[in-house]
Formats: sequence, C-alpha cells, structure tokens
Amino acid sequence: LLDAANHLVQRIDLTGMPCLASMGMTVLVQTCERLGRTTRFAVVADGHATSRPLTMMGLDDTFALYSDLGSAVTALAS
Repeated sequence: LLDAANHLVQRIDLTGMPCLASMGMTVLVQTCERLGRTTRFAVVADGHATSRPLTMMGLDDTFALYSDLGSAVTALAS
C-alpha cells in the first residue's frame, strides 16, 4: 500500500486474535524497526487480548495502534 505521499504503508490486523504473547509483541517491534522511517507501520488491535498488552508494554509509543481497520486505513492513507 502507498499513502498520499507515495510512502510504503504496512498494517497488521490483530482483531480476532485470541491472545498476544511476548513473542508476538517482539515480532511487531522487530518488524517496525526493520521497516525503518520510509515505511509507515500500524497495528490494528482491539480488546483485552491484544490492545491491552500492547499499551501496557508501551508499544503504542513504538508504532501506531488503532482499534479498527477502517481507522488505520484512513490514518495511513493521509
């Protein structure tokens, strides 16, 4: 996907995931780091099993976190 400025955009949708363990969070952080500043990266997570662990670990400061796919797509497209 490309945003309005033709930057590469990557999103990961975790809605529907029954849990998110530390290994999953590590993969998200590593992915964000490997993509670097030239790629916009966002995670879609809502609920106790996914967004709560991400926010408790402060990872919402590492990458953009959205509660639904529509919000992520809108934000990344701008």
